[in-house]
Amino acid sequence: MPARFEHSLTVTEADLDRQGHVNNIVYIRWMQDAAVAHSAAQGWPMQRYADAGVAWVVRSHYIEYRVPAFAGDEVTVHTWVADMQRVSSRRKFEIRRRDGTLLARAETNWAFVRTADQRLMRIPEEVASAFVVVTPEDNPRLLQSRWTLRVQWTEQLVTASLNRTRGLQVNRERQTPVALFGPRGDDRLSTTKVAEIMRRRTARPRKRTRAGAASLDFVLLLGVLLPIVALVLPLCKTAIQASFAWFSRVITCPFM
Repeated sequence: MPARFEHSLTVTEADLDRQGHVNNIVYIRWMQDAAVAHSAAQGWPMQRYADAGVAWVVRSHYIEYRVPAFAGDEVTVHTWVADMQRVSSRRKFEIRRRDGTLLARAETNWAFVRTADQRLMRIPEEVASAFVVVTPEDNPRLLQSRWTLRVQWTEQLVTASLNRTRGLQVNRERQTPVALFGPRGDDRLSTTKVAEIMRRRTARPRKRTRAGAASLDFVLLLGVLLPIVALVLPLCKTAIQASFAWFSRVITCPFM
């Protein structure tokens, strides 16, 4: 019982759009074809669902396009069941070229219905047990993919940071990264190293500049002095008023 299913195909001219690469809608078709093939491999072809009077229907699609595909490319759709709920199931996909280049990452939320009235129904045990639910903890490759970093190209970023930590190659003419940090590729950092770099960057304390320290000290000084001034001013006012009254009495004294 394969936990991850691979569905291979070759891009044809009919899959292309006016820009010469694979149309976005074609990826959805590939996802559905891979899901159907996976189900059939697990003992549940479409005819068996029809005979049982049940079916899977799509609730939602999510897809992130990463790199375009072109005619003649040999593509593999990796798919697996990410969870199995009472009446729904979430299936994930990674669409890659044969060389491992990630073309798209996607997921589909499927609902299980009774075909007679199109109402939701509980997924039967014989259907649920036919699929292995894959979690990141069960599959180290999925766990490592969490550490993949997408890097946007800037001159300062490349010269100041990434050139000192191997793992990024830059196409200067197109000004885009052609290699990323991640678990794939010979020139890329290991996931442990990436995690260590991220930990150091987030844990590194910021140094206060002289101007920043002076501003902070001034604010603290104001916070201490203002309550004292607010307390002393009324006392000073009372003392001044008493002094004027005493001088007034001395000036108007008949013995002077």
